[in-house]
Amino acid sequence: MTIISTLVVMAALSSSVAFAASQATFFMQNWLTISLNDDPVVLPKITITDNAGGEITAKNGIGILIDKETKALWDKTVKKITIDGVLRDVTYSSDLKRVSVSVQADMVVAQQLVIEGLTMRVYDQGISYRNFFVDINNDGVGDFEGTNGFSIDSANRRTDRTAPFEVESLASAYEDGKVVISWVNPLDYDLDRILITRDLTRADGTKDQSVVALDRLSNRYEDGAAKAGESIKYTVITKDYNDNSSAGVVFDLIVSELLNPAQVNVTLEIVEPIEVVVPAVVVDADAKSSLRDGISDADISAVVTPGSGLLLTSDYVKDVVYLVKNGWLKADYRGNFRLVRHLKYGEFADIVGQAFGVEVPGMSRNSYYFAMKKMEDLLPVGVNAGERIKREDAFRIILKLAGLKEGEQTIVSDVSSLSWYATRKELAHWIVEAKSE
Repeated sequence: MTIISTLVVMAALSSSVAFAASQATFFMQNWLTISLNDDPVVLPKITITDNAGGEITAKNGIGILIDKETKALWDKTVKKITIDGVLRDVTYSSDLKRVSVSVQADMVVAQQLVIEGLTMRVYDQGISYRNFFVDINNDGVGDFEGTNGFSIDSANRRTDRTAPFEVESLASAYEDGKVVISWVNPLDYDLDRILITRDLTRADGTKDQSVVALDRLSNRYEDGAAKAGESIKYTVITKDYNDNSSAGVVFDLIVSELLNPAQVNVTLEIVEPIEVVVPAVVVDADAKSSLRDGISDADISAVVTPGSGLLLTSDYVKDVVYLVKNGWLKADYRGNFRLVRHLKYGEFADIVGQAFGVEVPGMSRNSYYFAMKKMEDLLPVGVNAGERIKREDAFRIILKLAGLKEGEQTIVSDVSSLSWYATRKELAHWIVEAKSE
């Protein structure tokens, strides 16, 4: 009964969509209901029929489209699918909204093409009803609408376990005395940030490793510390809002001492994805007093949108940029760099958990929150991740994680004045101050 009622809704929703007359049809074996945050979803068997003959040709093939407004993409990691029982290659458009299926010969009247194995990733955030569209003229526009589609069931939410796609088109250059790495970011709607691990082998054989966190719009990294004789392996990793990490794309670079210092001898190797363990950012004890001072104009420009109206030289801006630079805080909220946005217990715990190295009990949503809740006296009994956190609670948690006592700290002069709710800029300021003491 559920499926029948859903199809009635679909008919009502799609009745206003007009297509040119076509004698071909698209039928998916059954309606697909997807839980929010589900893993990549394999579609049921699809049958495409040419009822008139000659509608579907070998020259144009078949394109199956996801509409532009739907937050879903074809899974480009699936290179082959089954067509009429034979495993065949498929190709995807650059925006991952179209998958192209080849046709071996012009189809005749009533001939059917059976497709199995198509896979998509869905990022929609609520219940919605969507159909697929079919392009048989190879013009990028749907010629007719499919029968049966998919809906997103937000009531049955799952933990997001799927990492974003990898970056692509990794390249290098040498500019103004710096090694410059560039790439093209994936299209995942939940892409949150880019991490770059830098594994250095010096000429004398000693090794070092560091990690840099960049925002989701970054597609360039400048390394001004590379020296002749060094071998550097960069691993570019994508992370989503639920902290799922891609395996990473590896880039090996050897810096040679050449007569022309504006040149480097670069060896590029893109290897099969491997599991990469991203090290926690460790702050040198000797450098704790200069956390805010270490934020450059370039760091601020990479985070704060020009014309935002913020005083870029203020300590609060530098504090927040420090958290963003380390990957502990997301740069944007609904497209704006909002310092005074109120924090919820879950978001607060995710941020301070990373900043102070709280152990994570897995990859669950708000995992730091659940880890902190298990620690004695760290989170109040009865609160939940969706509630706005009180300034007093946030402040006392930070003091405890930093190993500071109320009577010894200099972050806030009057602890009794802490009331109302904590904001982003207060959290950033307290973390920077606590880690500097």
